[in-house]
Amino acid sequence: MKVILCLTIGLILLSGGALLRRAKTSASRQQTPADIQRAKNEQKLRDKFHDHIASAKAEGRRELVITVEGVPSDVTSIEQVIRDYSLVRVKVKDKETTVSDSDGSLQTWYKLDVLEVLRKQKEISNSPLIEYAPSRFLPLLASEGLFHTIGGSATVDGIVIKTLYDDPILLIQGSEYLIAADLTCKGKIINPVAMVDGIFRVEGTKLKPLGDKNRRLVGEVERMYKNNLSSLRSDVKLRKWHEK
Repeated sequence: MKVILCLTIGLILLSGGALLRRAKTSASRQQTPADIQRAKNEQKLRDKFHDHIASAKAEGRRELVITVEGVPSDVTSIEQVIRDYSLVRVKVKDKETTVSDSDGSLQTWYKLDVLEVLRKQKEISNSPLIEYAPSRFLPLLASEGLFHTIGGSATVDGIVIKTLYDDPILLIQGSEYLIAADLTCKGKIINPVAMVDGIFRVEGTKLKPLGDKNRRLVGEVERMYKNNLSSLRSDVKLRKWHEK
């Protein structure tokens, strides 16, 4: 009897251990919020670009590129930026592509460390953070902000779908940038006011424009400040002093 009892207990323990292992394995396979969001994004794109994806597959292509025509900004001078908007120096921490609920368009969100505010606009809205900001970027630290652009890249059914502005804004993770911006949501959303022309990569004190050098704002920063961050910073400080 004792032998039979011991064997029975042993079998119960073994089966219990197996069930526990299966439960752990099942839990580890559960989808994360990021997995769920990715699946939703893919379905939105699958619905929107169904015919394009089918054509790409039939033709043996693995990439689908869609160009979006941008709307020109009416902010075209550094004087406008300093007078009405903000100048912020940031570092890119992370990025994520999302799909808009309204029209299924791709958007790229960047999580930024705000390193310096050279110039702050007079009024900043107190509106809440945009609802479709990536949830994994939230909550933000006091020193962080969000920046988003139209366009991005996602893979659906083996086809890479890319949506690009005709004048795209592409930021590199780990790099620093100076952005001419309209700050909203208590300063947590950093909106580019001059599009790509108002964004400069920062390397030491050197400003490297992302926009074409023939554009007015880009040319002014080169002519007035020699593309030097220290010179721009000094001019902004001097203007602040005169405003007092």
